[in-house]
Amino acid sequence: MKTLTKTALMLILLLAFTITLSAQKSEMLFPKLTGPYLGQKPPGLKPEIFARGILPSSKYHTTPVFTPDGKEVYWKMQGRKTISMMKMENGVWSTPSEIKLSLKLNDFRDPCISPDGKKIFFLSIGKLPYQKEEKENIWFAERKSDGWGEPQPLGEEINSHELHWQVSVASNGNLYFTSRNSGIEDIYCSRYIKGEYQTPERLSGNINTDKMCETTPYIDPDEKYLIFFRWDFYQEGKKNLYISFRNKDGSWCTAKNIINNYGVSPQVSHDKKYLFYLGPENGVYWVSASIIENLLKEALKEDK
Repeated sequence: MKTLTKTALMLILLLAFTITLSAQKSEMLFPKLTGPYLGQKPPGLKPEIFARGILPSSKYHTTPVFTPDGKEVYWKMQGRKTISMMKMENGVWSTPSEIKLSLKLNDFRDPCISPDGKKIFFLSIGKLPYQKEEKENIWFAERKSDGWGEPQPLGEEINSHELHWQVSVASNGNLYFTSRNSGIEDIYCSRYIKGEYQTPERLSGNINTDKMCETTPYIDPDEKYLIFFRWDFYQEGKKNLYISFRNKDGSWCTAKNIINNYGVSPQVSHDKKYLFYLGPENGVYWVSASIIENLLKEALKEDK
């Protein structure tokens, strides 16, 4: 019995040593990254692959999203039920790791950070009390001193929709998301009034169309523009990013093409310097957000 105990103890110690050695080797292989945006050289007006040779080259489900202070970044990989993240500590970025935001859920996808950095929204497949079967639902968690609090689902007015993919939130709390309730993927908005989400409204025809899918919305924090993915599934080649600016009367102007060749899951950095999106093979690309300003100037000229 004593021999068995000693043998078991030796195996446990050997396993612990192997795990520690493996972790140390992984840290040694991962480069030391310092500075904003993983220390990467900023792009110009031509899109470039983000963090080439550092992060995976493809198979992302959503574009990495940074917190407003630039010290954390979150993303979702295809085929995984967790969210990946990196954090800057003492000026150095940690190695990528997968996190679970709750022990009560087993599926986490498509993170979105609120403009003030106080909330993280995400989707999870499951069944809420008023639902007959499992589906994608939107959840949120509030920032705590030691991380994120226990997630809570949004209300039935939103989660009764057949949801899909990326959500985006404005500074006033208004939530933009993709719903299939109209029989095709369209973008909806639920206004946040006095701490409560209102019945979602399908956005105007300048955003949504009858024969094309509109999905993965990104809303400017001040709701000055909306960037989204439009897919004409009758013409396989038309899978592009579009942008629509908001008119003075609150309506949306005709959407303009902003990125060609499969641009999806757009995110503009909180400092409004860069546009991130998923390109071919779902790799992460970034480009100077000056392209947005240039399109805005064109739109203002046309308005005159």
